[in-house]
Amino acid sequence: QNCGDVARYCSAFPDDCGGCDSIRYFFASVGCCGEVQDDGTCEVCNGYAVRDDHTFWDGEETHSCGDAVALCSAHPDECSGCMGASLLLLDHGCCDTTCDICPGAPVIANHSWENEEGTQSCGASAVHCTFNSMDCGGCQSLQEL
Repeated sequence: QNCGDVARYCSAFPDDCGGCDSIRYFFASVGCCGEVQDDGTCEVCNGYAVRDDHTFWDGEETHSCGDAVALCSAHPDECSGCMGASLLLLDHGCCDTTCDICPGAPVIANHSWENEEGTQSCGASAVHCTFNSMDCGGCQSLQEL
């Protein structure tokens, strides 16, 4: 699952997700929510690098991710609030969520391990987790393994 898909579903059907308090706790615990700072600004990309040169189409015009992140970080209310801005800009690829899982070392692609879901491959898992680090516990937890 990714934050955007789950947020859209749980916003529409909060009772299916354990109610509003449970949803808020879960999203905060897995890093799906942008952080509102004391000064009212928003950490839209949750610490991920901003893809300044990336652009996206909103159905009416093309936007620069760098400009959109700057605007939504400084004025989250103009971007559907902090969570709305985070989801929108993550969905449009404005935040670089890739993760160097083995910093400075190669992934041993043919190594595998067993878990409750069966045999897992380092190569396949590394590809998925590099581009979807939050599915795998976040980049920092992956690097600490």
